[in-house]
Amino acid sequence: MKAVFLDLARTAVEFSPGYHNELGSFLRSNGYCISDRDVFREISKQRAWLHVAPDCQDNLPLDFASLFNELTGELPETQVIAAMRNVTVPAQASAIYEDIPWFVEEANASGVKVVLIAGSRLQDMEIVRTSGIEDIVNAVVYGSYAGYPRRGSDVFLRAAAIAGSSGVFIGDTYEVDSLDAAAAEIPFLLIDREDYYQDIRKNKATSLKAALDIILAAQPDEEKVSDDQWIGYPSPTDLFAPRKPRAVSMRGAKLMALTHGNDSWHQANTNLNDYLEIVP
Repeated sequence: MKAVFLDLARTAVEFSPGYHNELGSFLRSNGYCISDRDVFREISKQRAWLHVAPDCQDNLPLDFASLFNELTGELPETQVIAAMRNVTVPAQASAIYEDIPWFVEEANASGVKVVLIAGSRLQDMEIVRTSGIEDIVNAVVYGSYAGYPRRGSDVFLRAAAIAGSSGVFIGDTYEVDSLDAAAAEIPFLLIDREDYYQDIRKNKATSLKAALDIILAAQPDEEKVSDDQWIGYPSPTDLFAPRKPRAVSMRGAKLMALTHGNDSWHQANTNLNDYLEIVP
């Protein structure tokens, strides 16, 4: 594998403030001791459910009543839920993370191409254009928000064709981005800049420098293992451990990303099945 597929939001480009920051601030102003981390993780769980729902759509609204209940343990009051729905994000400042230019330069020097994976919404295209990141990475591939899964294997196949190699997907939201990687049968590496995923200890980095160290250290011996021998869901012991392909449904493959090799996270979230239906 000689390529890295890089997620856009909160992986390559920083947005401040985030929606979870504003929602967390609203809850705290109303007397609830809720961290931004908890809000982010609960929103991510709902986004994961939208990924595996049969009528998957990214623009479906959040279930604020369920979100409030999971965060506070209380039954939601109508006026509180209505106020949560009205929480908006002020004008966001977006900027490329400082380690992006270094990451691309060092990756290229090691023979690894960096392809940015962005959504096909006009908002995402505008961010790519105005941030200047398209002038830094080797290529940009826009995924479709109209199909299922949201960023299915097609976008990664196009990215691999451009890079000339299969690759590893780096993203910031484990509950969602790992599903995309699993559906495409490529490894996933979590970038956890804000330490939101303390319960995940494998295949995780807190910076792109640490991520590149992991990727380069895990590069297989190409004389022994070829790209077509890799399977997509990460191993708990080795990011690129070769595995025999398994016959699973698309939804089943996605769910493996949430359960395979992360037992501590799974056990710590016993209500996972409230969001995800396990598919044989």
